[in-house]
Amino acid sequence: MQCSPGPASSVRRITCLILLPVLWLLALNSRAVEAPCGDACANQGPWYEFNVFSVKVSSPSESTAGKAYGSWHGEFGKDTRDIRIDAEIFDGNKTAYGQILMIGGRILATKGDITTPGLELDALDGALLHLMLVQRLLGAVLPNGAVDLKGRHVIDHAEEKSAIDLATPGAAGRIAPPWRVKGGAQLVGPDVVDYELEVESGPHAPGGTQEQVKIARLTGRLSKSMNALFDDAMPLQSWTLFVVGPQVQKTPAGTIYDYGAAPATQAYKTVADVRRKLALDDYPGTRDASKDFTGFWREQCDGTFGLQVMRFGASGMYSIVFCGPDGCGDPTQSHKSFITGDRAYEVVSEDQFVQVSESGDRQTYHRCTRDPHPWIKQGREDRN
Repeated sequence: MQCSPGPASSVRRITCLILLPVLWLLALNSRAVEAPCGDACANQGPWYEFNVFSVKVSSPSESTAGKAYGSWHGEFGKDTRDIRIDAEIFDGNKTAYGQILMIGGRILATKGDITTPGLELDALDGALLHLMLVQRLLGAVLPNGAVDLKGRHVIDHAEEKSAIDLATPGAAGRIAPPWRVKGGAQLVGPDVVDYELEVESGPHAPGGTQEQVKIARLTGRLSKSMNALFDDAMPLQSWTLFVVGPQVQKTPAGTIYDYGAAPATQAYKTVADVRRKLALDDYPGTRDASKDFTGFWREQCDGTFGLQVMRFGASGMYSIVFCGPDGCGDPTQSHKSFITGDRAYEVVSEDQFVQVSESGDRQTYHRCTRDPHPWIKQGREDRN
């Protein structure tokens, strides 16, 4: 994987080819911390209800000898943010094997040789983006899901104007129009669908004619399961653990913000240990009617990045969303807190608090305006 980090003092945007050094794979871009991803992150229909999957992505060339591929078999928890994935990656020379666990959406555990140091979250994001691509392609052809499948359904669908935008909280991918998908899908059992899809896309060739280029072949199966993913007694000593979420790095050139994975500083013997820690971290604090933290907060009020803090729901809690030059994240997907009494915050005053990360890093924020939407006002901030 070849990556080039952006400049310090900005959001680190790493541009990579997902997992393999071949141009037919999706481009992967790391996102700003809780960066807005809109519809690309959302559940987009009945194909997203399948929580067991296998995806193999390879070059669509005729020859299979020495052909690079990525293959993932995984499952999502129905009512948790748990994920389990078995991965196999062949880069044309050697094969890497490994396993990926996500526990509660915040603790990443890996085993094997499928990760790159410092970019461990890419191993998970690569699998999820390719799964999302399958779901989006099937949704474009069969918007009602598997109920429309009668025998084998032949797929040949083209789109001239709309891109396919894919995103996780930590990465994004895009297939620009025009694109076309060919192949088939077949219902092989109750809520079990086999598929083979070939995606074409390409620029306009000189002279105005459109040249389609085959970029990927995706094959696999989607199904559903109600079983729990992890036994809470499952041991974790043989796994490498990371904390996933907003990461802040101080450098001489400035502050780097990123959404990624940092080595876990706390030892976890079992999955139950992780769940207890996450439950403790989820404690939102206590409501303090004497304070109102609504507004836009920054380290320095002339800085580029900040936190959008505003009331969410009827309980009096706040949504706390990171914002960058491209805008703010989705409040519905953000951390909810009373701030007062929350272990993640130390309140200095109504206009200043310290945010404490999982790793113990401390970031001081000042309220720069009581307006949580400063950019909406004709591209400038109106400070109260």
